[in-house]
Amino acid sequence: LKTVGRAVTGVGSFSGGERAVRRMLPRGVAGEALRMEDGSGLSRLDRLTARAVVALLAEMARGPLAEAFRASLPAAGDPEGLERRMRGTPAAGNLRAKTGTLATVSALSGYVTGADGERLAFAILANGVSSPARAKEVEDRIGARLAAFRR
Repeated sequence: LKTVGRAVTGVGSFSGGERAVRRMLPRGVAGEALRMEDGSGLSRLDRLTARAVVALLAEMARGPLAEAFRASLPAAGDPEGLERRMRGTPAAGNLRAKTGTLATVSALSGYVTGADGERLAFAILANGVSSPARAKEVEDRIGARLAAFRR
């Protein structure tokens, strides 16, 4: 974070890095939607709303690196990606997402193409869960439902 701050704002500090990150984020990912405590992405004090994650994913989908970014996300049911997740569902080979897990937190965020060909950005953030494994089962059911979604 300090390196980003130095490169973007000329100030190699936490506050310089935070200003740089906030400057790069799309509208809707500011203020209370984002709370950075140490820049690691692993702090239990860092906070980001699901709406902010979807806004960021939507912005990335419109940018020049959209396909490269999407391709960098692990795919459901893929041995090189989310191998055991959503295998045998409409999400397999379709849903591409990043996972996140801490002791009482589970998250899955990314893109999936619905049954009518519409690409959807989604974010599932579960806090205070007693079983991250059970939360992942629910995430997988949601992912499969999104892949089968038609407007």
